[in-house]
Amino acid sequence: CDHAGDVLRRPKWFHISYVAHQRLLMSQLTERNQYEPKENDSSSSDIEYYCSPSRHYLAAAETTLILHNELKLRFVRNEEKIDVIAPSFVGGLAQPNILDQLKAEKEKDHLSLALDYVQRALQLFKDESSRPKQKMATARSNIRMLFIAGKIAMMKEKLDLAATYLQNAFIDSSEWIPVKVSVGKVLIECLTRLGDDPLRSRVVSDLLFNSRTQQFMSQED
Repeated sequence: CDHAGDVLRRPKWFHISYVAHQRLLMSQLTERNQYEPKENDSSSSDIEYYCSPSRHYLAAAETTLILHNELKLRFVRNEEKIDVIAPSFVGGLAQPNILDQLKAEKEKDHLSLALDYVQRALQLFKDESSRPKQKMATARSNIRMLFIAGKIAMMKEKLDLAATYLQNAFIDSSEWIPVKVSVGKVLIECLTRLGDDPLRSRVVSDLLFNSRTQQFMSQED
């Protein structure tokens, strides 16, 4: 392939940027053209799951967050000096000049975009959960969305918002103890930074003095 060398020289963020764009595109398409399940169709539940707009918005949020972290690493390594004229992906809208695309990505607030996407996922999830015979809307999916929203809010120093998301995730995860422990640790960190000592103490007590959670706590905890 004539462009094999260019493909190999493309930095990791370039590929993640493409995936993030496609994730957002799928989110918008599935939201505008929501699947209506058919009665007595055994494949409906699978199609509902894979065509769930909340699922795709969550994926868009996660990929955008990965892109944010990758760009931070690459700027440290001065990869912004790369200037390669590379062909776009088939069907892609990327600029042919990688340096131009990097400058465009650098101007974006990826954390705000990721938070917007996951908040949209949570809104759509409520609608999906209210549908009859809806199998894809599970409690675990909601916990994951709340947790990611809380983590992103913490990264943006929106600690009140983060605490709200994480506290809801902590409450909803009571049936999945390993998940509850993981969420609880992040919630404690958030409340410590927020200065909410009373709530922090209650969460700590819930984790340390609960026989179900103790087995998932390390000595360092």
